[in-house]
Amino acid sequence: SSCRVLLPASDFQRQVLRRLEVIQLLQQQQGEQLAILTQQSRRDAPIAARLVSGPFHTMEELRAFDSSLVGDTKQAFVNELSQIGGDHVLKATRRILVYLMADELAAKFSWLGRKGKTNFSKFTMASCIVDVVSAAHPAGKFCVEAGIKSWL
Repeated sequence: SSCRVLLPASDFQRQVLRRLEVIQLLQQQQGEQLAILTQQSRRDAPIAARLVSGPFHTMEELRAFDSSLVGDTKQAFVNELSQIGGDHVLKATRRILVYLMADELAAKFSWLGRKGKTNFSKFTMASCIVDVVSAAHPAGKFCVEAGIKSWL
């Protein structure tokens, strides 16, 4: 059995209020530190030219762009996609796909190339999309791929 000492109500209230003040002070300090770090990261981040000027409309444009995704260009593309955002896996995936492809082009793809369509999973940009969305949201590769499949 443990022995507990009950504090009078006024002492208990004073103790709770003091701890609340400490928590508020720590939260304020952390908020200020976060604001400074955010400002620094925005200032230090190089402003890169966008690689994608608008959704692709033709298979030729998309293939040419996809074949250019190597090395630094691929990393710049991943960084560009990571700026698109979305509340959850499906929304982020769809926002990226809309950013990359016009509807008439998307209609020519399926994830695995079934039903006479082009196999999107073989494109470099497909793995970039999976990587970006998986990094931003607690979801596995399967969930991101499912989002791509449902949009295509």
